[in-house]
Amino acid sequence: MDINTNTESFNLPSYLDLNDRLQVKKSKTSAGVDIIHLGNTFDTLYNELPGKNFNIIDFQAISEFDMAHYARFAIGLLPKKENIVICYPTEALNSTYWNVVFDIAQTAGYKNVLWIDGGLTKGTIFRHLHHLKITHFFAPTFFKTLFRPMIVDNMPKAGEIGKRTKHYVSLGRLVRQERIYFTKKLLDNPNLFDKGIVTCGWGDSTSNLWTNEFHKSNLRLMLDDNDISKFPLSLGHSDWEQHSFTDEFKRAIFNVVQESSIGSDPRSHNDMYKPLPAAWQTVSSDRIFFTEKTAKAFLMNQIPILIAAPGMVQVLRNLKFDMFDDIVDHSYDKEDNIFKRCDKVYDELNRLVNLNTISGWSQILQERKFSERFFNNFENVKRLASSELISNWMQENF
Repeated sequence: MDINTNTESFNLPSYLDLNDRLQVKKSKTSAGVDIIHLGNTFDTLYNELPGKNFNIIDFQAISEFDMAHYARFAIGLLPKKENIVICYPTEALNSTYWNVVFDIAQTAGYKNVLWIDGGLTKGTIFRHLHHLKITHFFAPTFFKTLFRPMIVDNMPKAGEIGKRTKHYVSLGRLVRQERIYFTKKLLDNPNLFDKGIVTCGWGDSTSNLWTNEFHKSNLRLMLDDNDISKFPLSLGHSDWEQHSFTDEFKRAIFNVVQESSIGSDPRSHNDMYKPLPAAWQTVSSDRIFFTEKTAKAFLMNQIPILIAAPGMVQVLRNLKFDMFDDIVDHSYDKEDNIFKRCDKVYDELNRLVNLNTISGWSQILQERKFSERFFNNFENVKRLASSELISNWMQENF
């Protein structure tokens, strides 16, 4: 939504380390609800929220370390009400930070919080927040982000099996520990590597890490110079193409989904994750995060295998996704250690690839009428892209 004439701008306090071009804005949604946000737009989700008896704070573009300061500043700009919507549609930040925000809201006199963000799970809610009712919904943002017109034009049809030419895709745009670890295992097995489409560490923001001497010294904690020379693995795409549906990706049978959040929290697992090289990006969330990466597996009619937070496979089952348990052994989903989890995913992928040829797998998909199962997963993404559940809850509770 573009800024309207009802918008006020506020300069950020000096203690908030944010982009200088971003100002705190106080606007109104289509229903006339007060909303605090950064920059000149806010998510269309807020215009779909019914009623007026609440305030909204949008945390989009706020880092974990600024959340508490931003929450206090934003609450000070809002009228006194008992209900508040606290939202970060595109992230699933660690629950520790959210608990601090909730504590600030409770101290300010709020009684009810509707918390909407990218997480499929809540993490841990602190016990002392007994004067505040907190209800969580996952945002529909990443369920619907791939249904934009320019992307839909190249999207497969729901349930379409089509011609498969590769056993799997394993795509990692940014440099992260577990992605390097897993991709190296693939590179060390040329037979397995050649049967997939593999990328790792090619994104604009991290591609220079493979040549920068300072960062290479950190990378050498896991890779030798010969390994480093094999990275980044790129197909020549641009960053914005992470949301595209290329024909080569659609023709894979399995999709090794390398999600943003893998369940690690370096603050409580220091021994496991030392040293933590500056060359690697991490998402230190304790929560399960659904992004376009997982959505694409379902929308490309593929069988997913997930390098994600432990428990994500079960959560997806709970959301009515078919995880093809008759084909894939998802026991890795219960492994807490990310590197052991990668080992188990690698072993399962290797088993599946060696179990049958491309033509053999294609025949199996036809024989077992997988088209209907792929169709159901495709349609389930569309169903979860709606904000109807959130709107219905608000009508009954706010």
